[in-house]
Amino acid sequence: MIGTKTDTKQRIRLARADSVQRRAKIESARKLLFDSGLSITNERIEYFLRPTSLVPTRVSVTILLLHYY
Repeated sequence: MIGTKTDTKQRIRLARADSVQRRAKIESARKLLFDSGLSITNERIEYFLRPTSLVPTRVSVTILLLHYY
């Protein structure tokens, strides 16, 4: 359940860390979406996103902070 000690521990343990590889997958999917005009449900896009449940969204703060890691 949300807010329990177990939930808090899981959120900490399973938190995603931004990386160059993760952003590369997202950028590849975005190129297929916006440059090629493919649907979000296209198997080529799902190839990049589905295995780790990614979404093709950029978060500018993480792009700026990744430089410092």
